Amino acid sequence: MKDSIRCIEKEREALLKFKDELIDEHGRLSSWGNEKYKKDCCKWSGVFCDNQTNHIVGLDIGNPYETTPLRGEVSCPALSSSLEVLDLSNNTFNGTMSQCIGSLSKLEVLFLGSNNFEDIITESYFFNVSQLQFLQLSYNPGISFNISSGWNPPFQATNVYLAGCKVGPHFPTWLRTQTRLEYLDISNAEISDTFPDWFWELSPKLSGLIVSHNNFQGVLPDLSSKFSTFGTIDLSFNHFNGSLPILPHNGSVLDLSSNEFSGSNEFFGSIPSNLCHLAHLQVLDFSLNKISGGIPKCLNNLTAMIQVGSAFDRSFLLQYSEGFESAFLTWKGKEAEYINTLNLVKLIDLSCNNLEGVVPDEITSLVMLVGLNLSRNNLSGFLPTNIGQLRLSYNNLLGKIPKSIHLQTFNDSAFEGNPGLCGLPLTKVCPGDENAQVPKINENADGMKNPEEEDELINEGFYISIAVGFVFGFWGVCGTLIVNDSLRIAFFKLWNCVMDWVYIKIAISKIRLREACHKFVKF
Repeated sequence: MKDSIRCIEKEREALLKFKDELIDEHGRLSSWGNEKYKKDCCKWSGVFCDNQTNHIVGLDIGNPYETTPLRGEVSCPALSSSLEVLDLSNNTFNGTMSQCIGSLSKLEVLFLGSNNFEDIITESYFFNVSQLQFLQLSYNPGISFNISSGWNPPFQATNVYLAGCKVGPHFPTWLRTQTRLEYLDISNAEISDTFPDWFWELSPKLSGLIVSHNNFQGVLPDLSSKFSTFGTIDLSFNHFNGSLPILPHNGSVLDLSSNEFSGSNEFFGSIPSNLCHLAHLQVLDFSLNKISGGIPKCLNNLTAMIQVGSAFDRSFLLQYSEGFESAFLTWKGKEAEYINTLNLVKLIDLSCNNLEGVVPDEITSLVMLVGLNLSRNNLSGFLPTNIGQLRLSYNNLLGKIPKSIHLQTFNDSAFEGNPGLCGLPLTKVCPGDENAQVPKINENADGMKNPEEEDELINEGFYISIAVGFVFGFWGVCGTLIVNDSLRIAFFKLWNCVMDWVYIKIAISKIRLREACHKFVKF
């Protein structure tokens, strides 16, 4: 029995026209109109139909790869008025969408991010879109907003992504009506303003806030009681000032870097007790601020940096997309993207501040740290033992660098600018070690260690371990057979049986091979 055709003919023809007007160099829409499903557009790639009405309710042609984008202008008549989900993200579409969106009265999810659309977003853009929940226009440099401060949107969005769009210069006051907001990304949006007081009371469900790379100013309020489910706070690369805010206790990513925070009292007094309650925190970045005071000893309460396999909070990820499990993290001046491995990223960056005092021993409890950067502060005292991946350059640390597998493999730049430090990997010899020979570390033109000399110790240990293993293994077996008569007899009986079995198998295989050869020759 043939499957009945569900596709509505008018919508099928509109999609075919839509395809003809696009440039599909990689055949991503090859199923549209092919012989197998020529009449049933509901079976075409990225097309989803309602089981009862047969109308197209979903069009997902977002590009899953970087090298297979669709190009061209989007034809508005091709978009069914019944659409609930429209995903055109990560392609290179151009033109405008303002005429299209207004006719999609049932639209709930709109993903247009990472294209070349050019639109001036006014109130009329969303005039008829009353059911919109997910709005994603990010990384369309040609999109700018021109919306009056008194506009009241007809929708209640839960997720708004406007990164890389021209939202500014003022904070988008229309967000005041979005009381169900769960995630907001207005990073790199050319905003030069302060946060309005009403925003912090807007939505108790807010779990993600990314406003980095803008020109926000002012003092942040106490955030600990504002949000009940906070997972991500990124306020980096702005001009916030004043004391560090008291933070929500359940965050997993906290990035306040490249601001002008100060606050020796708060950071050393009330802030540490609150900071140490962030048990789920995996990324802590306070770098490039003016924070003073000491490093709190209670950092060992950050259990997500202690436990193996603790899960990264993905509560803010969109249920309609798989492309949000990535983040750009800056470490030692280099920006790297982590894709689908965020659960492995556990960083603390307090570099380039005015921190004083000693590096607390408790920090060595954070055994799952990928990186610890305390460089360019005023830290002093002795280094804790059992400390792993770190950078402590340009402080006032004293004493001998503890011996560990990790520390002696570091480049000496991790400890430079600490005249009181001595011992490997530095060339400065510690008192009492003058007679010990300091191995010379040759480096190539790029400052990297010579691989041959770096492997000498490994090779020597490798050969020694082989020799020791052979001696113990050989005499462990042979010595037992010499001393124990019954075991020796049983062993050789087993040996004879095994050899007989092998001999018989080989003999049978030879006979079969010979017979096969004879048959082949006769043939």
